[in-house]
Amino acid sequence: MSITGDNSQALQRENEQLRAQLEESQETLRAIREGEVDALVISGPQGERVFTLQSAEQPYRLLIEQMREGAVMLVREGAIHYANAAFADMVGRPLDQVIGSVMRQYVAPTDQPLFDALLQQTHSGTSRGEVSLCAADGRLLPVYLGLSTIVVNGVLSICLVATDLAEQKRTQQVMASEEMHRVFFDLAAVGMAYVTPDQRIVKANEKYSEITGYTRAELLGMPVLDLTHPDDRETDHRQFERYLRGQQPVYTSEKRYLRKDGTARWVAVTARTVHEADGRPRYSIGIVEDITERKRQEEDLLRLNRTLRAL
Repeated sequence: MSITGDNSQALQRENEQLRAQLEESQETLRAIREGEVDALVISGPQGERVFTLQSAEQPYRLLIEQMREGAVMLVREGAIHYANAAFADMVGRPLDQVIGSVMRQYVAPTDQPLFDALLQQTHSGTSRGEVSLCAADGRLLPVYLGLSTIVVNGVLSICLVATDLAEQKRTQQVMASEEMHRVFFDLAAVGMAYVTPDQRIVKANEKYSEITGYTRAELLGMPVLDLTHPDDRETDHRQFERYLRGQQPVYTSEKRYLRKDGTARWVAVTARTVHEADGRPRYSIGIVEDITERKRQEEDLLRLNRTLRAL
């Protein structure tokens, strides 16, 4: 089968039109997601095309309906005359109840003055800010609002796009918590280590490395039993068995560590196991304090007492 020159040119023109429509749709989605609501006026290969949330052509209307962001069209008094499903989900109400209601009622009371100010700022074009929306179940949802003035069928309206910030803020909180933990872990004045249920070290801080004489890299995967002095392993094992049987809430032990250079250091170890939801042990967190100097002083005191009794 052959394709004539005319057919080839027709296919080429059709492909170019489809490509132009795709680029136009992608630009629309980017602009709306970034709060650039003025992007409802799209510059395409064939010039500027104007559409609104209420009267958009079908491809754009589908695009807006599929957005994860909430899209709302307000009249100047703040009444909603269009909203997409994403916004209805944000406020936890049926879409038919949202349309015709007043936008301000969904804004947290403490943020309503800010929302009013954002509405006022749209007189000069666009405005942006963060507020919390009130869901029907009482939850507060932090959102980033982008507002812009637009004329719809001769009526001055406000286009609003709300981006859910809850996940972003949760991520920031988790990152801040993890950073605080990391700093505490790394700078702690005592040794700290994470140990798997089969008693292998998976994480150790700098102080733990200093106590054992091994680098942190060398400690990874090392059986913690290898650090215990051979003369103390039997006693330490009995102590650990009592902990596993639930006879004590935490594992505690005073024993000697055999360092990498062959020298011994007395340590006080306290450990607690973190469990999975089904009760299985996940890992243990151990805190190790070097008590070599304290043990030396105790031994000196015992020797002194023995000397005094001999006199």
